[in-house]
Amino acid sequence: MTPDGKLSLDGVERVPYRLLELLEGIKDSQLILLLEGEKDADMAAEMGFVATTFLGGAGKWRSEYLEYFKDADVVLIPDNDQPVIKGMQNIAEQLHGTVNSIKILELPDLGERKEKHGKDFSDWAD
Repeated sequence: MTPDGKLSLDGVERVPYRLLELLEGIKDSQLILLLEGEKDADMAAEMGFVATTFLGGAGKWRSEYLEYFKDADVVLIPDNDQPVIKGMQNIAEQLHGTVNSIKILELPDLGERKEKHGKDFSDWAD
């Protein structure tokens, strides 16, 4: 909180969601799923995957996250909407050279691609 009573993340180190599981999964050479949002990461984790996301969604990727993905095998799973797909493509470009391998998986049967708020991993899993 700032002195004027407003919420602020200035000066707060941001790390990927489920960081301990992410680091352990990389150490154990497990496939890492990078999803859009905590709900999807939690759903994938409940299914037995090592899954993560980050604050703010695909358009809010920060270069300091790269260090956590060193030597990982990553699968990016975007929501079925234009901004997230574009954001995940940008993340893939940034991860190139840091990770062992990277793939983008567009899930089947999510319907027509939306401009905003398309279906996601949780919709697909249901």
